[in-house]
Order: sequence, then C-alpha cells, then structure tokens
Amino acid sequence: MVTLDSPPLEYPDDEGQPRGLNVEIALEALRRMGHEARVEFVPWKRALEMVRSGKADAILDAGFNPERATYLHYPQENIYLEEIFAFKRADRRLTLDEGLGNASDYHLGVGRGYYYGTLMDQAIKDGRFKSVHEVFEEETGIKMLAAGRIDMLLGVRVPILFLLKRMGLSKEIDIVPGTGTGLDFALGSSPTYLAFSRTTVSKAFAWDFSMVLQSMKLDGSVTRIARRYGLP
Repeated sequence: MVTLDSPPLEYPDDEGQPRGLNVEIALEALRRMGHEARVEFVPWKRALEMVRSGKADAILDAGFNPERATYLHYPQENIYLEEIFAFKRADRRLTLDEGLGNASDYHLGVGRGYYYGTLMDQAIKDGRFKSVHEVFEEETGIKMLAAGRIDMLLGVRVPILFLLKRMGLSKEIDIVPGTGTGLDFALGSSPTYLAFSRTTVSKAFAWDFSMVLQSMKLDGSVTRIARRYGLP
C-alpha cells in the first residue's frame, strides 16, 4: 500500500511506523479480511505510477476521476471525505468570487498529481488562474505561500491546518473567504478511497473491502479511531 505523507491522515511516526486516521482504518479493514499490508510513503505522483504499473497493490487517500479508474478498482465505500479550501497569508485581503470569476488575479499553488474535486480540477485545466505552481510536498507549498511566492495554496482543510500548527504558522496563514461574504469559501469536497491496482488485485477484493469498511463505520470502529486523532 502506497500513500503520501499527510498528517494526521497518513504519516510515518518518529520510528518510521505508519500512523494516521486513514492508515489505521485501512489496515484494520484489511486485517479483518485476513490480510496484512506494508505501507510505503512516497510522493503522490510516484504513488499513482506504482499502482498503475502494479508495483504496489493499493493506494490510500485517492480521489476518484475517470483517468485513474482505468487502472484502479475503487470500492463503493469511501475512507474519507476531503474538504477543499484555498489558503492565503493572513495579512492579505484576498477573496474568491463565486464561480471563480477573479481566479485570473492569482498565482496558485497545488500538490503535484493531486485531485481537488470537479470545480478546481476544471479551473486548473482551463488555465483560469494567473499561474499554477506544482509542489511535491504541502510543506513546500506552505513555505512558498508564507514567502509570498504564490498568492494561494489549495489544500484539504484538516492536513493543512495540522501542518500550519506544526510549522508555527497558524496565525500567519488562513482560509480564503468568499467575495462579499467574509466566510471561509469551501471549494468542494472529494471522497477518497483505498483504491486497488487493476494489475494485481481483483474487483471482487475491492468489493469485499468496501463491505468490511462499511461494517466498521456502522459498529463505531471508524469513530473510535477518529477520536484518537482528535478528529470529527
């Protein structure tokens, strides 16, 4: 199983052991199916290539899109629901219009190979932002934002807020509000999955995993794991 380093959802601890909300959920579901998994943390683009080629059996925290579905079996049950926001320096009064009408005013930072939902994915493909800068790690994107090299950084709310706290930048960086609202502008939500390589894993296995994961949600196992990480 391959994934990215994105605490508190997926990350290696000080001893190199895999930790995080999604990691613990995935490993427990596989254990209930009678399987063990070795978790490898790699850059996201490489993780996608590894499951595409069959060098890895599964990828954790993968959003769905049609291109990925050509080489991945997606379970019916998602493992997490990502909330997508843009982040800015707190000392800058930047906003985003409904429908992203002012996107062309801004230099945007994104994770390389990341999927941010339909709205943002299409806006990036259409070149609606002044420029788009890809980074391998979210910490790099945060540093670029803090240094003023980009205007906004796209990210999943929980991991970005976690990193900001760890980097001591919680007061320096905040969420971009909607124009005229003053409220945090949610750019979308994207369910993510433990998805399986079509090269090495059967569709039936993905279905069985989905059923086990669903039972873990119903019996309270997922809630108990989330609470250990202080997450809703």
